[in-house]
Amino acid sequence: MTINEWSDVTAMAEAVQNKMVSPRELVKDTISEAERTNTKINAIVSQRYEKALVEAENRDFSDKPFSGVPIFLKDLGQEQAGEPSTADSRLFTSYHAKETDNYVKN
Repeated sequence: MTINEWSDVTAMAEAVQNKMVSPRELVKDTISEAERTNTKINAIVSQRYEKALVEAENRDFSDKPFSGVPIFLKDLGQEQAGEPSTADSRLFTSYHAKETDNYVKN
């Protein structure tokens, strides 16, 4: 299946839990779709695709409801330590988050 064939994130999460799809497969499909659509909408500020692929292979996704389902962080308040966080402003183009917000933590 491709990312567009899933009905919603609940179905994705169930497929990961039931081993019908791997988190890495979902991440790869998400990256492909992001690359296809971002040229039109210019919504992705920071591309951490390689890190996401590594995380998809190495994390334990068995204990959280949406574990293994890839998400993008909105660049307005949901920060991950060390990653760019521009708050949608050119003034902060070189700013990197110092802390990871609770929403983002494992």
